[in-house]
Amino acid sequence: MTQTTTRAFPIGQLLPLCLLVFVDAMGFAMIVPILASNPLSDNPLLQSILYGIAVGIYPLATFFAAPLLGVLSDRKGRLPIMLLCGAGLIASYAGIAIGFEVGSPTLVIVGRLVGGLTAATQALALAALSDLGDRESKDARINLGLLASSLGFVLGPLLSGVLAQLGGSAQFDRIAPLVAVMALAAVTLGWLATSYPDKGAPERVEDNPLDFLGSVRELRLAVASPVLRRLSAIFLLQQLAWGGFFFFMATFLISRFAMSNYEVSYFMGVLGVGFCLSFAVVTPLLRKAFAAYPVALGAMIVTTVCIAVAAAGQSAHWEWLLAIPISTGVAVAYGAVISLFTDQADGNEGGILGVTASINALAFGLTSLAGGVIAGGAAVGPIVFAAILMAASTLLLTGLRKNRG
Repeated sequence: MTQTTTRAFPIGQLLPLCLLVFVDAMGFAMIVPILASNPLSDNPLLQSILYGIAVGIYPLATFFAAPLLGVLSDRKGRLPIMLLCGAGLIASYAGIAIGFEVGSPTLVIVGRLVGGLTAATQALALAALSDLGDRESKDARINLGLLASSLGFVLGPLLSGVLAQLGGSAQFDRIAPLVAVMALAAVTLGWLATSYPDKGAPERVEDNPLDFLGSVRELRLAVASPVLRRLSAIFLLQQLAWGGFFFFMATFLISRFAMSNYEVSYFMGVLGVGFCLSFAVVTPLLRKAFAAYPVALGAMIVTTVCIAVAAAGQSAHWEWLLAIPISTGVAVAYGAVISLFTDQADGNEGGILGVTASINALAFGLTSLAGGVIAGGAAVGPIVFAAILMAASTLLLTGLRKNRG
């Protein structure tokens, strides 16, 4: 008789990992309305530029640092690098909070930089989830982590909004959510440190050299074939468009409709609901009936139209009504385009997905910096630009089919 020692679903070890993913997503989603609602300068143009820098420096730092942290986790083991990233998350929000307190845009931006440099928390936690237990339940464990991420994306802005309504001052509105994230992160790290069965570094520690330009080098795969070149251009434009909408919709709502901090936070939470609907319901149903290409094309057309209508909207009610169609459409298109990428992987799925992660981080950083300048002229500018970029991505997608194969 063969004795099996596999662990199907070690809940006591999975929960702190899922909580770490949740905290990371919660903080990422809540920071946008907080930054948008608390000007870093009294000069409108300078405020737009500083907001773009504060938002964009995070994904740009992630673009360069994430591959290094991934290699370090292979060398040193998952646990110490996850703890390092969690500590970076706490330090990031502490820097932002202190920056708000003393009126220092520099500290706010440095806090964002620290967060970006240690922003591999979610990726490492998902990798750790895949390491735990048997192969048969691997997908279920990863899906559990993705669910935690989606919930964090919804509940983060909602928590920020609730705390803003409970508070009696602007100082409380912007500091309380940050303190809440720091406290929850500290508890999570303590739980993780005492529960995660870290086995240390694997034996093959020299296979993956440290490379600060790892994300840049990964992009070489994006030009490996005509189809991958077109897909990479489509995905880049798509993510530039989404970054422009996601990061600057808050400033648009505040400027055009005089929305409060908590109203903007709730709006961002509604966007998260759209993501959950996409991953849980809409995408599975569509993929049962259609291939990835028509799903991507249809979702991007819908998203383009909805973003254009949102930019032209003169009523806040329209923006609320469009929030879920836009976020659902973006998420459906994202998943379908990723599927088109993996169709071209030819056994190199990891490398191809690394390309998409690099493109995503680079796009979010670039669109934030450019959007800050554009928003200095008019708050609606980045939203219009997002609609144009999404339309361009859609047009490129229509020519993909003849280049496939």
